[in-house]
Amino acid sequence: METLTHILQHPGSRDGLDRATLELAQLEDDGFEVAPYLCQLDQWASDLRQGAIDRLRGYTFVLEFQRFFFDELGFHGNREDYFNPANSFLNQVMDRRTGIPITLSVAYIELARRLGREVQGVGFPGHFLVKVVDGDFSELVDVFNCGRILSETDCFEMGVQMTGIDYSSRPEVLWPVDSRTILIRMLNNLRGIYINRKANRKLLGVLDLLLLADPGNAEEYFTRAMTKMNLHLYVSAERDLLHFLQLMPESDLKEEVTRHLELARVMRSQMN
Repeated sequence: METLTHILQHPGSRDGLDRATLELAQLEDDGFEVAPYLCQLDQWASDLRQGAIDRLRGYTFVLEFQRFFFDELGFHGNREDYFNPANSFLNQVMDRRTGIPITLSVAYIELARRLGREVQGVGFPGHFLVKVVDGDFSELVDVFNCGRILSETDCFEMGVQMTGIDYSSRPEVLWPVDSRTILIRMLNNLRGIYINRKANRKLLGVLDLLLLADPGNAEEYFTRAMTKMNLHLYVSAERDLLHFLQLMPESDLKEEVTRHLELARVMRSQMN
């Protein structure tokens, strides 16, 4: 996870988003190999070039790119099993050709990058988008919905439908985001999935990465401590609880944290 951890720790890093996103799969499979999937993206780009896409610009480029991505390769949004963890791992999305907005968008971004085209991630609340910038063409694209081109008004209407919140007074929700922001959003998606599934061992790996990105996040130390308690890692849980109290000594959670701290010490003593 060298590239992934480097990006998480260094805002603005230009390390490869494709490699870092693929490294997330090691949360599920320690022996996962990234290289074959990077080669697959390279091959798809080569296939596109054989169709003379390099000569196309703007809207005509987008039409041909999306014909290949959605029609020929068959990528599409997974509505039937949206919260399946597989949708959050780029390798499985590439294998199955289906996923959630953010992983589909990463595949779209990284394939376009191999063609020398600028596609930016847009962290719209509740539904990740991309922005294609090619010459005079500059449009928002919904990769989850087969490349639908959206106006800003369309996006704000979608936001109301999905979240009940009107974001029209917050234009920053349509600004491009960097690789680190994309990876943290993907990790937060997995965090929620693993919590719901009580997959504590996998959740612990996600929390480790989130704290690597934001070591001052006191509440995440508490979440990790509770996860470690569930895994009977009492010594390590005690350290996280103490760190929480150092970061937030006057927190509303102080009493609860203190109770868990006492329990962790009792359980640790019984293991000696």
